[in-house]
Amino acid sequence: MIPPINSNPRCPPITPGQNNPPAGISNGQVITQFEARQLAQPKPILHNPHCLPFLNADTFSHSFSLLGYGGIFLCARVCKLWNEHSEKLPWQQFSENEGLLLIEEGKETNRKEEFRVLYPMTINLRMIEEVFGRVAGKIPCMRRDIFNKCYEQDPFEPSTDPLKPLLMMHTFKVVVIPAFIERTSGPDFSFALDEKGDLQPVEPGKVIGEKLQIPLGIYNLKILCENPLAGKENGPVFSYFRLEILDQCNTLPVKMRVCFMRKCIAPGSRNQSYSAQKALVKSHGFGVTSLIERVFFNAVGILKFGTCQDGQNPLTYARTSDSITILSAFPIAIAGSKHELVVGGFALRKGADVSNSGYVHDSIGVAPGVSAEGSAT
Repeated sequence: MIPPINSNPRCPPITPGQNNPPAGISNGQVITQFEARQLAQPKPILHNPHCLPFLNADTFSHSFSLLGYGGIFLCARVCKLWNEHSEKLPWQQFSENEGLLLIEEGKETNRKEEFRVLYPMTINLRMIEEVFGRVAGKIPCMRRDIFNKCYEQDPFEPSTDPLKPLLMMHTFKVVVIPAFIERTSGPDFSFALDEKGDLQPVEPGKVIGEKLQIPLGIYNLKILCENPLAGKENGPVFSYFRLEILDQCNTLPVKMRVCFMRKCIAPGSRNQSYSAQKALVKSHGFGVTSLIERVFFNAVGILKFGTCQDGQNPLTYARTSDSITILSAFPIAIAGSKHELVVGGFALRKGADVSNSGYVHDSIGVAPGVSAEGSAT
């Protein structure tokens, strides 16, 4: 169910009056009533000068606070006047309430439309804070040119119906990756930061109430996934995690990042060498997503929803742009060689594998992605 407009505890209410529907009517019921009556046209073409069935514009605007976002967009399709009123709502505040990014300012700026597109396709700050902890650091805007890709056809999976193109807003995700997560040490999180910024376990009760600003490298992300604030019932996140990765790929971030990433691996990238996979995504203006980007995306999905795009049906592993040097292995012939890292094979309550693979296999592909952050807000 779509949340009510003012349901976010991060921000105070932004419209006056009661946030809930009248007694006996849920938000879902209100939205369903409007869905049953909505016009077939995708855009309003009628003008309703009397704002019917509302007594006046103030009543109309107040009623929006009872509908939730889905109800607002349905109402906006009824007539031009209702659409005009919906345009005047504080969409930038709504975006901030939901932990969504703002798009870089420009002549094309339309906060309502940007909210409509980004709300269903963003791994946002609210989700992240629910499962890991408070997000610290400056929040970047999203680049306008990357946002505009949402309206383009997905180049990796052409639509079979020219009248219904498969747009990237349906097949990609906007993933916000914080530089730091804040957690407070205590009985349920008995950790302290060492001199390198890595979490280290301590005796329960030894460090209580200390606020930790945790750099989100791959090592700390693994610890946070093993000690989430929510979603434990969907865990574990990982079934196997190769230890060399924690030593060789633990680069600590300096700023928050945003990745525009395909949800599923590109269909044409399966059963290809890494060089061929990299060339495929580059030909369409993308790169191969990094290990931290793909692991973070999958981890939030597992803890929040119990789902993972790199799973079992069909068996899927996303190869990433990161690699490790194999220090010891059997057969000894591959010791000392470099292997790209993969994440996938997820099964609910068993977890996903994070390992290496130097092989070509039909279960291994790449997820196209591109950096999307603009200036900080």
